[in-house]
Amino acid sequence: MVGRGELDIVHDQALVVNEARLAVDVGVTRWLAASIVVPVRWISSSIRYLDASGAEVELTRPGIHHRDETVGGIADPMVLGAWRRGLGAWRVTARAGVTVPIGRIEDDPFAAGAAGMAHQHIQPGTGTVNPVASAELARSIGAWRVGGFGFTQQVVYANRKGFQAGDRYAAGLQVARAVAPRWTVRGGAEIQLESAERWHGAVPTDDGNRGRFDAMLAIGAGWAMTPTLGLDLGVKVPVVTRVVGGQLSMPAIVELGVAWSYGAATPRAAGHADEDGDAHDDAHDHGDDHDGDAHDHGDDHDGDAHDHGGDHS
Repeated sequence: MVGRGELDIVHDQALVVNEARLAVDVGVTRWLAASIVVPVRWISSSIRYLDASGAEVELTRPGIHHRDETVGGIADPMVLGAWRRGLGAWRVTARAGVTVPIGRIEDDPFAAGAAGMAHQHIQPGTGTVNPVASAELARSIGAWRVGGFGFTQQVVYANRKGFQAGDRYAAGLQVARAVAPRWTVRGGAEIQLESAERWHGAVPTDDGNRGRFDAMLAIGAGWAMTPTLGLDLGVKVPVVTRVVGGQLSMPAIVELGVAWSYGAATPRAAGHADEDGDAHDDAHDHGDDHDGDAHDHGDDHDGDAHDHGGDHS
């Protein structure tokens, strides 16, 4: 430290995680569809160093672990097939597919750190083709809609740099209600789980993503501006967080969605049932876009924030 020699310090890091996604769904038949989701994420990081009393101190040379910076880029897109059927009063949607490894990946940050070299933990991609699967069950009852979803992304091998991202899981329940011809409101709860990352087959013991669990409460509203254009706003607030290693205080996740439908089918206002008893989803199709809504809402994982899709620090 400047003027104080060597001493133990606390790394107080703040992260602002942003993600934008372009999602395209194309109906193949009445029951089958194909989807692609292309995420772009950027993470702004700032760092302060504190002594044992909480006073800020200054390093004599730039730190190799953390910097004031913004990093990001295109993350790994997902390509999915969807199957949707009615089971009595319920609608079942199942999706399966893979991620496409085009996001940037980094060299082993632990090896670089051990050699005293600057390195980067945050990376938009995983460098691997990862199986993805989700399922949703929903039912409309008059102006109400109830449902639940489950999601997983499995990482089954390491990339060419020796990195193997953690597996991701998410599940949730939701209740929505049409409150006006063009408006719906919703509320629910979600859980999100991510297993530890690995480098060259080993779980890091001093940094990186070593596993985390979050339980969240969620609220939102959708507005059908026109029969084909909808807006959606959602907020998720963590109520329980369990992280192995470094702790993160994550106040909220805010989501803004815009959806445009075109083609042969003309959707009704958000939240209103169609002739088959199925409800047209809001602009943000909850339960259907969970590539980790899961951790995915912008996550860089040094035990820090779940991201829907994969920045791994």
